[in-house]
Amino acid sequence: MTTHDEGEPDDALEAAVEVAPERSPWRRWLPRMAALAVLVGAGVVGARSWRRAHASAPPTGLRVRLGEVVVKAQATGRIVPRQEVFVRPLVSGMLVELTARPGAVVRRGDLLATVRILADPVALGDARAQVELARVRHERAARELARARAQSARDLIAGQALDQATGDEAVARAELGAALGRAQLIARGSAGGSALRSNRVLSPVDGTVLAVPVNVGDYVSETSGFRDGTTVAVVADMTDLLFKGQIEEAYVGQLQLGMPVAIRVGALPSESLRGTLQWISPRASIEQVGGAAGSGVQALTASSAGVTRFELWAAVAHPPGAVRAGYSASAEVELARATGVPIIEESALRFEEGRAYAQPCGGGPERAVTVGVSDGVRIEVTGGLRPGDCVREREGR
Repeated sequence: MTTHDEGEPDDALEAAVEVAPERSPWRRWLPRMAALAVLVGAGVVGARSWRRAHASAPPTGLRVRLGEVVVKAQATGRIVPRQEVFVRPLVSGMLVELTARPGAVVRRGDLLATVRILADPVALGDARAQVELARVRHERAARELARARAQSARDLIAGQALDQATGDEAVARAELGAALGRAQLIARGSAGGSALRSNRVLSPVDGTVLAVPVNVGDYVSETSGFRDGTTVAVVADMTDLLFKGQIEEAYVGQLQLGMPVAIRVGALPSESLRGTLQWISPRASIEQVGGAAGSGVQALTASSAGVTRFELWAAVAHPPGAVRAGYSASAEVELARATGVPIIEESALRFEEGRAYAQPCGGGPERAVTVGVSDGVRIEVTGGLRPGDCVREREGR
């Protein structure tokens, strides 16, 4: 049995056991430093990319320049004759002749239509009865006059009695003539010696026939104190035209009668008409919200809701022959004009509490600017900036 001393090392054990070498500090920190460098590089690249992507575009510069600013108010409406005459018959009956044609030029007194009277049996019977009564009264007055003349020839009555009999006979004769004329008018539509004028529809003015809303064979009613008769024709002077339109209330206070008006007709794009402002309504018209228009004249109250407009008229100077009644048109009224003055776009200015401010392109504090006429896009600069100055356009304008 082999034994070993306690103090001697075991060679086999020393060979079997390997002592692990101590690790270097660089090997331990190198991976961490590499990862940190990658993260820093990625952050720098990302920051630069974000800056390029989100960098705001350099502000746009606008320069003050000399130019013109014109302020205009626009109204929309129609071209209409100054006066349209609705021609109606004086008697009721059937239309048997119609000479009026739309577009025809007529003179005052020209025949437009002829009406044949359709007699009312009741009215005709009353008229004939009045004729008989008037004839009886006339015959009695004639006999009394003959008797008075015979007695006067023998000096049996005074001259005053003869005069009374003569007057009574004259009155009775006039009443008989009136009754006969009325009966003839009801039966035939004309009285004796009237040349059928009562049933003839004549043009009351010179002008152009705009419309003929009836046809031959239609029944037309007469004009009376209780109703309007049937319109046979519409006649108007097409050389005297008006632009009638509506304008927003914001411009009404700046309008004056006599102002020149530029009129554009939608159907005649190549024509530019000139006119003069002649009338502005003293009363507003309220267009209900949603486009609903009230019927007739509505009372104005503090609670009247809708768009407030005013009607205006402008006389058209030298209207061309191609203009027709009722054409849609627009009119522009020049309210103010500034020519040869420094101007700039309103988008370059900041407005606050009634004052205007501009930011110079080169930086620095804002400048206070005084302004004048504006058309909503360009504005006149009266102080604070000079022609050639560069102003930074405000963002979001």
